Amino acid sequence: MLTFLRCTVFHLIIGSLMIVSLFPSTLLAAAVPSVRDVVVMPGESASIEIPVENQKTVSVDVALQLFSAEIVSGEEQPMIQELDAGIAGWVSLSTGSMILAGGEQDVMVVTVHPPADAQPQSFILALVATEIIEGDIALVHGAATLIFVTVGDVPTSAQCVDFVRNTDDGATLTLMNTGSGILYANGAVVLRGMFGIRFGTTPMNPMGHRIAANQTRSWTVSLPAIPWWAFGALHYSIDDEQIADDGCDSIAIGTRWLPIVGIGVAFITIFMLGFGILRRVSHSAI
Repeated sequence: MLTFLRCTVFHLIIGSLMIVSLFPSTLLAAAVPSVRDVVVMPGESASIEIPVENQKTVSVDVALQLFSAEIVSGEEQPMIQELDAGIAGWVSLSTGSMILAGGEQDVMVVTVHPPADAQPQSFILALVATEIIEGDIALVHGAATLIFVTVGDVPTSAQCVDFVRNTDDGATLTLMNTGSGILYANGAVVLRGMFGIRFGTTPMNPMGHRIAANQTRSWTVSLPAIPWWAFGALHYSIDDEQIADDGCDSIAIGTRWLPIVGIGVAFITIFMLGFGILRRVSHSAI
């Protein structure tokens, strides 16, 4: 549960950075808030359910409100601000408040319903749950869930900014979203060798990092282990159709020829043994 000093609702929410993580959770919970996704076409509607939980032992009065959110480039904490007037009529909550007994959990439904003439676009909402203290405008607890919304078919593309190995089995990957939609980096880190043969693959982003339009983000990716039979000029590279081909250089590991030599020797040995056996059989038949 995020704990704040007593202040007005407006100044707390508008002036504060709400800590957000990619691990799913519930509002007003001891764990960190969650991140959700909504994809909807113009003229249609889409709804998601978000749990709201009171982890106190006493009853609480919870106020719920939607805000616009912006992720500043290079920052993990989003800026929360008043809901943009252009999309205020597109979103709604099933209720604006709820009273939860100690330990009770309820569900908040967020619905996005853009008009039929809405242009393809993406934006970020923040569902903020706050505890109201005896009707006062002040509060002591708050938590936010980020909702990444995509309306229509929005093009996505990315540019690799940096790809640097920092440990034996990890590297730092930096991507910039050069499109107008929300980028989900779902590619892979690939170990390649001679003739571009793949010797290993790991997910680029198993935790589903999201990158807002025109934003840059860095995170650590796991590098595939090098199998004993890998050969050639080995290197790690990024494999994602959304990322421009002229992006980051691959991470060179070095050249290994011993495995292919060993495989070649084994193949020749097997061939010669087979040829020798075939000759003996042929001579026996004669």
